[in-house]
Amino acid sequence: MTRKPGVMLYFEMRPCLTCLSCEEKGRLLDAILAYGECGEIPELTGGLQIAWSFIRQRIDADNEKYQAKCERAREAAANRVLRIAR
Repeated sequence: MTRKPGVMLYFEMRPCLTCLSCEEKGRLLDAILAYGECGEIPELTGGLQIAWSFIRQRIDADNEKYQAKCERAREAAANRVLRIAR
């Protein structure tokens, strides 16, 4: 599995954040980064858990797209090597 360089934050996430305090937003950002980098699932409650459930879906979808892109790039590189070897 290829390691991603980061996690995207989207403007569509903003409505999930409006009712959170600055401290809660900080905790959520830490959770997003830990999950994106290490797959660490945070233990959140209340509004943080609700926001997290939406954000996690987007992180997971982005990760699937990134892995598919990496696989296509690996296949293209392998095909170039095969063409050169012939």
